[in-house]
Amino acid sequence: MSLDGGKAATLRARSSAGRVILTGVLVCCLTGCVSSSKSAREGNELADHPLSETEKTHTEDLPTLLSKGGNSLKLGKDDEALYYFIKALDVQPGNLTALISIGGIHQRKGNDDLAELAYRLAVKQHPKSVDALEGLGLVQIRRNRPVEARQQLMAALALDRRRWRSHNGIGLLDDQAGDHRSAQDHFRIAIGLDAKNPQLLVNLGYSLYLSRHWREAMQQFDAALEIQPGLESAWLNKGLILARQGEEKQALKAFGKVLSDADAWNNLGYIYMTQGESDRAGPCFERAIALSPTYHAQANENLKRLNAMQH
Repeated sequence: MSLDGGKAATLRARSSAGRVILTGVLVCCLTGCVSSSKSAREGNELADHPLSETEKTHTEDLPTLLSKGGNSLKLGKDDEALYYFIKALDVQPGNLTALISIGGIHQRKGNDDLAELAYRLAVKQHPKSVDALEGLGLVQIRRNRPVEARQQLMAALALDRRRWRSHNGIGLLDDQAGDHRSAQDHFRIAIGLDAKNPQLLVNLGYSLYLSRHWREAMQQFDAALEIQPGLESAWLNKGLILARQGEEKQALKAFGKVLSDADAWNNLGYIYMTQGESDRAGPCFERAIALSPTYHAQANENLKRLNAMQH
């Protein structure tokens, strides 16, 4: 269930980072260009900021660039790492480590067009690379390309069955397609490979919720919260099920773990509205508006929608 009028019970993380115009070295490599001067010129355009003249002309050998890029990634310096990996592609166009790393950086930044192109090039140059296949499939899920995403992730699993991210991705796709039993099988395999990942437990719980196994779903959310007590998606999903079961006070308590009082009431009202319980939804939206210290746009919009539906 997607709470479009409230705080969504999320299945995966979403990035709000802006996008970057794609005109760089990846385009050059996709079209078969191997000119080092053109590769360097276009590679500079993949950076999130213009490179200085010193950076443009500064050269190092490939192992040094890859090492510096890897160290920057470990320190969480994505922009710095991106620079080194771009320079690595100038030295060796098609380098797998550089392309995978560039894809991952742009994926974290929310630049899915750049990430997808990086992974596509990696797959083209290295068709047996599990990292490239998996990365491409996961980006395609975020870009709502389920058919292509499934193809890439299944190809990754054919090469390595112990890829928990690929199993998780297939699980998400199966839930989207309504095949909850298959989704749950993939989530359980993923959990077996990464047992301390709370989001995998939430994903399994949400799939169980979709197939109306609410008690088992709650068990998964509770298990996730034992690992990460403040996990937003677990509390939101717990509140969702409690509201569906008519446990209003407990639902508000669950929402209140991660939301303001006003947002908690708005969430509850939205659930009631989607269930056709207008008489219960209206007072919740009104309560949200009353509790909000500023204008609560979403609650007001939901109240308008509810009034329109009633008339």
